[in-house]
Amino acid sequence: MQAFDYQVGKPNAAQVAMQRIAATRAGAWFFARTLDHIDRVLLRLSHGQVSVPEVVAGLPVLTVTTTGARTGQRRSAPLVGVPAGDDPRHPLMTLSTLHNRVGEG
Repeated sequence: MQAFDYQVGKPNAAQVAMQRIAATRAGAWFFARTLDHIDRVLLRLSHGQVSVPEVVAGLPVLTVTTTGARTGQRRSAPLVGVPAGDDPRHPLMTLSTLHNRVGEG
């Protein structure tokens, strides 16, 4: 998250509890089937400012927008940013973003 100059705050007790529930098999099943539908509505109503994982679990959400090569249509997808601690190295997938800043903020 440091590549985007974004600081992740510490989750509160309720958010930590929700993270633990989501880490269980039943929690993962439930959130995998419901979160996307709820989050789309919330993101649309808040103009992309608020998302369910951010409020409920304290996890940052990044919206990645790409343009289709064949259709030229712009498509956006929310991705949960999982903090990796204080490791100064960047995952390989961020290298192109760091070197070619063509994305939208």
